[in-house]
Amino acid sequence: MNGNFRLSCILIGVLVSGCVDTVKISYPAASEIHPEFDRTYTSWNGERVEVNWTPTLQAESAKHLAKYDRVLLANSIREKGLRNEYKIAGKGTPLVVYTKNRHSTPKEQHYPSSGIVLGITAVKETRPRQVPLLKLYDSFDPAVVRSAAGADPIAANYTATLAVLYSHARKVAGSSFASFIRPDNPRFATGIYLIHPYDPNKIPILFIHGLLGSPLSWQNLTNELCSDPKILEHYQPWFFLYPTGQPVLESAAQLREDLQTTQRLALWNVFATKPLNSLTLSVEEKDLILQYFFFRHQASIDRVIFLCVPHRGSSLAGGVVGSVGNRLIRRSKNPARALKELAAEYPGILDPYYARVNARGGPTSLFSIAPNPLLSGLAALPIKVPFHSIIGNLGVDLGPDSSDGLVTYRSAHLEGAESEKIIPAGHYLMANPETVAEIKRILEENIARRARR
Repeated sequence: MNGNFRLSCILIGVLVSGCVDTVKISYPAASEIHPEFDRTYTSWNGERVEVNWTPTLQAESAKHLAKYDRVLLANSIREKGLRNEYKIAGKGTPLVVYTKNRHSTPKEQHYPSSGIVLGITAVKETRPRQVPLLKLYDSFDPAVVRSAAGADPIAANYTATLAVLYSHARKVAGSSFASFIRPDNPRFATGIYLIHPYDPNKIPILFIHGLLGSPLSWQNLTNELCSDPKILEHYQPWFFLYPTGQPVLESAAQLREDLQTTQRLALWNVFATKPLNSLTLSVEEKDLILQYFFFRHQASIDRVIFLCVPHRGSSLAGGVVGSVGNRLIRRSKNPARALKELAAEYPGILDPYYARVNARGGPTSLFSIAPNPLLSGLAALPIKVPFHSIIGNLGVDLGPDSSDGLVTYRSAHLEGAESEKIIPAGHYLMANPETVAEIKRILEENIARRARR
């Protein structure tokens, strides 16, 4: 990705993603085919055809289509792990094209290391006294999605495409615990990842997983969103992957590095007892503090959806479970060292809570989401874009102390939300039908509002 485009996106975040079932696929041997899409002519069902790449194919897609590692007939794929199957009946043959990620270009750093997967539809058109034309379409392109509502729809199989992608990502899902307890040595690089080539005409939805999670935590929700043509036409999913054992501020700093920035906002005074400009710091120390505590409003963010987010902390993270977890996690070196050096050079500078954290070896993600002054300061900051809250409730009406099992309503509630939806479910509600319906409603309203601008 380059930084020269005006990014506008929807942000969806959750506290704890938890473990997910790995998607598994199977298919008959005859489902794997070997067309030569990079040639002028190829063989299709035993017939010579002329290859035609339609304008629906982005340049990035075309590159992977020309040098694929595997092409599968999408409707022959059987998957286990996704709750529903979404496809469009119509003309043509849906295909899933898999290419290994060779990391040969900067753009490929933003695709899953497990491989790049394309949903393609091949449509054969006969021509009088000429070789038939084999037209190749990107199944996720808005023109293809819109065709489903017309008289001549183009076939597509969205679930098969996602299933192949997720089936190759087992190591990503399996790395979540290791990156929780060893955050300084994650198996996969921190960053924003795309699962389809970037389309400048679509709005990104940026999914941010929680503790012990990975982008695969969203696999069922992502698939469910494929059931809505309006969302398929107007949005594209992006995912932020990070080691969940590191302090929240470190993860947030890494996320901000991957998004455009415009306006400064400070948290330092919530964390420390002395103004930053009163300290004599090395360049390295000052850069680290600026990176963590002084951040800019993201002009690229259009709207935010919070799912069970503990804006004021979760007592579970500060209790027995948190105590055990903090003993397992190997502290991130940079934050731990910075905290230790600040406390040694400026006695009394740390807020009492973070002084105790420093005495216990430094911050972790669990220390960061236990109720603490820094989270209270964050919760009090104004949110400069429309935002929505989706909150779980296990069914016991305790007012502000009602809970989804991990996060209380008191912690998840934020004044000023454009909408707040209570879901009768526990914390792991990402793929709950009511959650999916609410997210679809918000995304469709966002499309309508943009159209009225």
